[in-house]
Amino acid sequence: MNDIFDALRFAEPTYLVKTYKDIYRIQASTCSIDTDLKIICFYNKGSVQAMFRVDDVKTFYKII
Repeated sequence: MNDIFDALRFAEPTYLVKTYKDIYRIQASTCSIDTDLKIICFYNKGSVQAMFRVDDVKTFYKII
């Protein structure tokens, strides 16, 4: 008999990034903003999923 927890898959956090040109959905576990370089980086398990220049981003939200 299978355990009920064998079939569970946890949802990964998703970020919704709105730029002045388009909208992006990025699956990432963490986000960091480098104020010196003016870059927003999205990471998942230690690897970079996406990078945006701060000047290009209108807003971004974390969707759980």
